[in-house]
Amino acid sequence: MKTIKLKSNATYIFACIFYLFFIALYVSKIAKNNVNPYYAIIGMITLLLCTGFSFFMIFIINHKKYSLEKIWIFLALGFGIFRVFTITPLSPFDEIGHYEHAYRESNVLLFKFSDLNYITAEHHDFSGFKEQNNVPSAFDRWKDSFFVNSKESSTNTRAPQETFNPFQYLMQALGISIARILHFNFMPLYFLGRLFNLLFYVFCLYFAIKLIPFGKLTMFVVGLLPLCIHLPSSFSNDGYIFAVSFLFFALFIRSIFAEGKITIKEIILLAVFSFFLAPSKLVYIPISCLCILIPSRRFSNLKQNISVKAIIIFAGILSIIIFNGSRLANLSGAEKLTYTGEACYSLSDFWHNPLKFVLVYLNTLRYLWSDWVSEAMGLVLMGVPTGIPVWLRFFFLILLFITTFSSEQTFSTSQRCFSFIILFGSVLLILTAELFIWTPKGASQIAGVQGRYFLPYFPMFFFALKNKVFKTTVPLEKYICIAEVFMQFYIVFMVVNQTL
Repeated sequence: MKTIKLKSNATYIFACIFYLFFIALYVSKIAKNNVNPYYAIIGMITLLLCTGFSFFMIFIINHKKYSLEKIWIFLALGFGIFRVFTITPLSPFDEIGHYEHAYRESNVLLFKFSDLNYITAEHHDFSGFKEQNNVPSAFDRWKDSFFVNSKESSTNTRAPQETFNPFQYLMQALGISIARILHFNFMPLYFLGRLFNLLFYVFCLYFAIKLIPFGKLTMFVVGLLPLCIHLPSSFSNDGYIFAVSFLFFALFIRSIFAEGKITIKEIILLAVFSFFLAPSKLVYIPISCLCILIPSRRFSNLKQNISVKAIIIFAGILSIIIFNGSRLANLSGAEKLTYTGEACYSLSDFWHNPLKFVLVYLNTLRYLWSDWVSEAMGLVLMGVPTGIPVWLRFFFLILLFITTFSSEQTFSTSQRCFSFIILFGSVLLILTAELFIWTPKGASQIAGVQGRYFLPYFPMFFFALKNKVFKTTVPLEKYICIAEVFMQFYIVFMVVNQTL
């Protein structure tokens, strides 16, 4: 098992200068703008705690023999908790809907079946918050009583929404349920729901990094991308999608490169992950097709080879039918967009004029691909007005490419080609889904495609790029881990500086 070894006083000197500079920058902002003392104290305490944690991480990386997956636990959980606290409720896109989905599942966990849309008045009090905006007034809510003092009263201010995959809100619902049992008020309940979502993501990635036979550093860096930490630190179901897809990919890589015959445990595990991932977003079913890369030497005969791979893929298709069948049936006959009421494209439009659709796809790829890459790197960091600056987005991308320059095992040419075929098909599937769900009829570009939709495919893409032409024997782990500490601190500083 690879370990990170100790050295370097220069790192501490640089760290002192780095953190003092940003703390001084925040102090000068407080003095110049006459910031509310309450907000200023919260901001300073957050930055000082984050500075202390950063020094602790640098010490761990430099001075302790910890494996990469253990460093991941400390780093992702620590900086994730700072995100949980500093990103105010409802500021990530659609978080109000995710919260209400999770609260509904909490009713199931607490056996409140009489009204699954039941929510207490205290836990539905959104005063002081603003949707899709990080606002300082949200921190005033921490002045509220920690526990609920009044009796629960039912309120249903929003229409019930269908949950297409009940598993994706289970961890948030568990956190909410514990908070309700302990009679927590809104803020600690909200914090606990987010924390459980983060914990699920962090521990899934821990096992992904631990189990994958090579490319651990690539998984590490992908897992720490701005949105890959930001969304699991909210109520978003993307935390579940990232966690399951990354671990699913790691299990595939282990099965593809393992020696010996495939075991029943492996088959069940891959089929279960295929079942749990597919209904979250239908566009991730191609990940299940990686089972085709499991070599024939791992099977006893051709019949077992075909049947095992069919079971894994069918598990994903079955879950789509179970959880999304009615939705797909409705979409196939839809004449108007659900969200805007405008006329939408249909399958008959496609068959009547396929060339027009080819041009729409090409036009979309030509003009929007760079936006998707920027968004995936944090251009729109939900809840933060400015998003991640371009230089930091570029640095995250450079780190990802650097992780492919290793002397480790790589895909064969056929495996690499098949991976790119899956990736290309996945892009087309994402575009097609948004064409029929979000795009008004007559539009020349497909609407609704966001960079975060491609993040579950990032490990596959960068593993496919790994080769033995561009490689280095330099131990990259230590330097990349320390770089991540500084980059993650800067994001926390940015959120605090723009909010408090």
